[in-house]
Amino acid sequence: TMVDPSKPLVIYIPGLYASKLVPLEGGRKRKWNPPVSGIVSALHGQAGHRDLGLPISWDTNEDGDYIQDEDDIYAYDCVKVIQGKMLTFLETLDQNSLIELHKVVWDWRRTFEETEKLVVEEIASICKNDDRKATLITHGCGAMIAWPTISSNPEWFSTWVNAAGWTLYGSTKHLKEFNLGLTHELMQVIAKKAILKALSEEAMFSFAGLYSFLPVQGEAVLEGQSETGLVKPDGTFCSFDDIDLHNVFTWEQYSLGIFDWKKEEVTLEEKAHIQYCLDAAKRFRKKHFVRNGNPTDPSYLDKDASAYGHLKIVCYGNDQVATHNAFEVNMEEKVVSVAKSKVTSAGDKSLPSASWQTIPGGLEREIVVSEKRSTHMSMINDKKLRYLLMDTLFVEDNGSRTRCQQILKDMEDETDQAKLVAAIFLIFSFILGYGGLKLMIDVLGLLYPAFMTLQYDPVVAPQDAVQWMTYWLVYSTLQIVEGLFPIIFEHIPYYFSAKMGIMVWMCHPDTMGAKVIFNQLLRPMINKEKNKIA
Repeated sequence: TMVDPSKPLVIYIPGLYASKLVPLEGGRKRKWNPPVSGIVSALHGQAGHRDLGLPISWDTNEDGDYIQDEDDIYAYDCVKVIQGKMLTFLETLDQNSLIELHKVVWDWRRTFEETEKLVVEEIASICKNDDRKATLITHGCGAMIAWPTISSNPEWFSTWVNAAGWTLYGSTKHLKEFNLGLTHELMQVIAKKAILKALSEEAMFSFAGLYSFLPVQGEAVLEGQSETGLVKPDGTFCSFDDIDLHNVFTWEQYSLGIFDWKKEEVTLEEKAHIQYCLDAAKRFRKKHFVRNGNPTDPSYLDKDASAYGHLKIVCYGNDQVATHNAFEVNMEEKVVSVAKSKVTSAGDKSLPSASWQTIPGGLEREIVVSEKRSTHMSMINDKKLRYLLMDTLFVEDNGSRTRCQQILKDMEDETDQAKLVAAIFLIFSFILGYGGLKLMIDVLGLLYPAFMTLQYDPVVAPQDAVQWMTYWLVYSTLQIVEGLFPIIFEHIPYYFSAKMGIMVWMCHPDTMGAKVIFNQLLRPMINKEKNKIA
């Protein structure tokens, strides 16, 4: 394939839950592409995507480490509902030959040490024989699995845009999901049934990748945060001497994950699976993110610091939302209260500010604060981020920059239209729920004709007087008659649907049915009466 050296090379790595999962054999079942796949899984009796669960059997590799057995599901493209605006922007640039886009998707269910190796291979296949330096865009923990590649091969990249990026600092936030499943926080109170969950706790138990966020001894610790992500009732932080979350017996003691929700006894195979997950997670974090508790330690870097001097790093995130730091643990009663965070700090709702603002090895970076209401998941779709990327990709090429600006403007227009449609839909849904079909039709029959009547100019379009005079005569007559005999009209089958059709026919600019009524019905009657008077 011919390479255009003037065209920016862009690599996008999505975050957790943001890659579609599909079966090799195809079919509708056993997919991850929310929200549709959630409905399908529920209809097939697998609510909460329980059918995405990985095998909990493990085998050893050539290094003697245990590797989770595979299934026939693989990552395919990105999930639109999570990052739709960003994908539309990048894909439109690619389709218009403004950039060359590569999306590196990954199976977020599997261990991160396995995923990281696959990501290195895929990025190498893109960059190794290309003289262009790539612009790397990562979202969330996409930064975590991309960091080993950045550290070992900085010459492949010119810019790294790190959106809500998670590299250093572990977190216990996923303990809640191991107990309760993944669901919107507004649903947490009522989500006792898996049908209300994006991912059930049964499925999440099998996902080895989700254990990779737990903090490991020796990691850098944020100021004012527990090294274990746990705090005692008196406010003192727990140490690794107090509790070891990488030991399955701790999970059993404190009723974490499957030990909380499984009614039957947890089997030896299930216990072994948890320990294998924890071991793999610990190996990954210790290899890449543990350097004597110092986030600026140059030993994070695989090369001399001067090898990264050309690399522009932009950390994009939010520092204004309350974010989890620690859950409360009662050491005597052996209870971890995962329902609510005991300690919080400023961040993006998933990552504390210092986490997304810090790059391993103390590499220089530019910090850009996201749009005010953005959270960890949503900020990848920020308008501000898209404009930042335009400034990054098209610094000197004015022609491409102008075309990119037009694409951004078109996206904003489409967004405004979508917001208007959504607002109208919500308003009429409320009207329908509050007053029923009759009220909704009455309102619909009022708004557009009222607007057109106010726009009526007798000088410019005198013929429209007949149209709107007749419309309001018919509309008012129907309202009066319906008000006098409501019971009769309520029992006429499909009356209100027919009325809606008549209203549209009367006022639509292509049919102008009100004029037809006047010319075919009212005018002959009026002329007849005039003749009688004469």
